[in-house]
Formats: sequence, structure tokens, C-alpha cells
Amino acid sequence: MLDDTLQLLEPQLRRSQIEIIRSYGDHLPQVHGNSVKLQQVFTNLILNARDSIANGNGRIVLATKNGEEEALTVEVSDNGVGIAPEDVAKIYDPFFTTKGIGRGTGLGLAVTYGIVQEHSGHISVSSTPGSGTTFRITLPTRDPRARLQAAAL
Repeated sequence: MLDDTLQLLEPQLRRSQIEIIRSYGDHLPQVHGNSVKLQQVFTNLILNARDSIANGNGRIVLATKNGEEEALTVEVSDNGVGIAPEDVAKIYDPFFTTKGIGRGTGLGLAVTYGIVQEHSGHISVSSTPGSGTTFRITLPTRDPRARLQAAAL
């Protein structure tokens, strides 16, 4: 799905000199979910990473690995401008944006957060101003309905 997302975004990424690095783990489990919605999550994170790289000359790293306790972890990292500490707590709020007027609606991360929650997942961010940002998404690899059914027994 990450490769499909990159292919869709290729025309937008081509205009910059951003290097895309894929670091996919081996023998990854499947995630049960809505592929269209999950692709929206990765589209938002990749485009935000692109926008954070000043002068369009940097790198975005997409990494996947087996998470703990039947989970898959996906990380989207960049070496962009980073997020100011005072803004980190607000980034998932609807309509919050640090982009200039006409460049962002402030809905991308709010939507991303909602989709990850719908999939019984978790999203976190670590950022260092001037050095870059990493978003980490953890998604369950077992069907959440099966987990709920097992818990009800």
C-alpha cells in the first residue's frame, strides 16, 4: 500500500529533489482495514513531510516493522523543519495548521488521527525543530472484530 501511495503521489513528489527511502521489514503480517482510508493516512503524512522540507531538498523515510503484541508499525520520517514543541499538542486538532494561508486546511492530521482510531490503531509523533519529524502508526494485525468476539467469550 505504501508503494501504491508513492506511485499516486509521484507527480507531486517529482517536482522536488526529495529522496524517498523505503525500509520495509521482512515477513510483515497483514493489517485488516479499509485500504482507501489507510491510503489517505499515508498520503497525508507523506505530503506533510514533503511540505516540511524547506527548499524541497531532503529525504523522507518510510519504514515498516513488526510491532509488539500482534501489531504492524509504520513510520514516516523526514528531515524537514520539525514541529515546534508548543504546536505538537495541537497538530491533530481540526483546522490547526502551521502552513501559510492557502496552503493547508488543518484537516489532514485530524482526518489521519480519526482513521487510525477507526482501525483500533495508535499514532504518535516525535519532532525536533530544525531536524525533522517522525510519525509512528501502530495498527493491529488481527481483525479487531475477532478480538472483540474473543473478549466477549
